[in-house]
Amino acid sequence: MEPVVITVAPVGGELSRDEQPHLPLSPEEIGVEVARAAGAGASIVHVHARDERGVPTQDRAAFEAILGAIRERCDIVVQTSTGGSVGMTEEERAQPLDLDPEMASLT
Repeated sequence: MEPVVITVAPVGGELSRDEQPHLPLSPEEIGVEVARAAGAGASIVHVHARDERGVPTQDRAAFEAILGAIRERCDIVVQTSTGGSVGMTEEERAQPLDLDPEMASLT
């Protein structure tokens, strides 16, 4: 069998719990879902972060909490989003890069 790389993105960039009631939003919820995906064969996780209200954010601290929750549960390549939102500066979008993820998206 040819090797396959599976990437999981448990939190969409703009998705809400109104649209998907089981959407993991907290670092703990995201960590659990990523560990489940890793156990099922995923080797990369694409990470979007949310603030305490569930609103998309590029805040370094939010990503740090999520990465900590993931790394305490499994060994998976972490790819952080730099997508941000319309109107965000490059500096705002790049905050997760301070955490030295193995990969990052670029939009």
